[in-house]
Amino acid sequence: QSVTWQWIMGRLCLLEKMLDQFPGEFSLETNHAHTNFNRLMMIIDFSFQNLTSSHTNVSRLAKKVFTLAARNTAVDNTTFNQVWQLLGALDNTLEMRMRKNITAAVEQMNCGGEPRSTSSSCTSSSSFRSPQEQDRSAFLESFLNECSNQHTEYVLGKSVNLRKKSWR
Repeated sequence: QSVTWQWIMGRLCLLEKMLDQFPGEFSLETNHAHTNFNRLMMIIDFSFQNLTSSHTNVSRLAKKVFTLAARNTAVDNTTFNQVWQLLGALDNTLEMRMRKNITAAVEQMNCGGEPRSTSSSCTSSSSFRSPQEQDRSAFLESFLNECSNQHTEYVLGKSVNLRKKSWR
C-alpha cells in the first residue's frame, strides 16, 4: 500500500504537535496508562516505518516523533526495553543515532531543562530519584560513553581520503 510523502509528512507533523502539546495524553504514569500505551505504540510503529524514508524531511521528522514517543516509554522498563530492542532492526548507523537521541531525550526529561552533553549527568537531583531511575540513568550514561568510544575508534581506524576532486 503506497501513499505519498505529503500524506506521511502531514501525519508526522500532527503527531509531533500532539506529543508536544498534550504530553499527559501519552504518559504511562496516569490512570489511563493502558490507553496511552496503545497510543504510544501506534505512534512508535508509524514513525519507525518511516525512519528510513527516502524523503529527507519525512525521515527527519519520523526520527523526531519516534524519539518523543520513545521518551515517554522510559517510565516503564518493559516498554522501554521493547522500544530499545526494536532499534536493532535498523542499520548500525541509524540504530546508534536513534539510541543517542532517545538517551538524550530521556535524560532531558529526567533532569529537565536543556539537553545536556553526553558526558554530563544530573547528579544534583540523583539523590531524589528512585533506585530504578538511578539504574536507568547509569545505564544510559554508560551506553553514551560506549557509543562515543566506538564511534571514535571507528573513525580513527578508517583511512579517509580528504582530497577534493577538481572539475576540469
